[in-house]
Amino acid sequence: MGIGCAIGLRRMMRISRGISEAELEHTVNWQFTLDGLNAASDRVVHLMDRLDLPNLLRRLPEQLHTSPATARNSRFALTP
Repeated sequence: MGIGCAIGLRRMMRISRGISEAELEHTVNWQFTLDGLNAASDRVVHLMDRLDLPNLLRRLPEQLHTSPATARNSRFALTP
């Protein structure tokens, strides 16, 4: 998330809650690999390819003007 938002590790440490600086630094240094990051990126792109974005974007204005109950029941709900 930090890479995608152009947030460096130091800023990520300052804004993260529930994880210590040492834990975050250890995770970045030892758990994240280039292969793992590429695999995660590929999965996000694959999901985006499956979305019906043109239809979703066309319906977005009407979604913003419906009641929360209606929006929750919609196929393209913006809220869970």
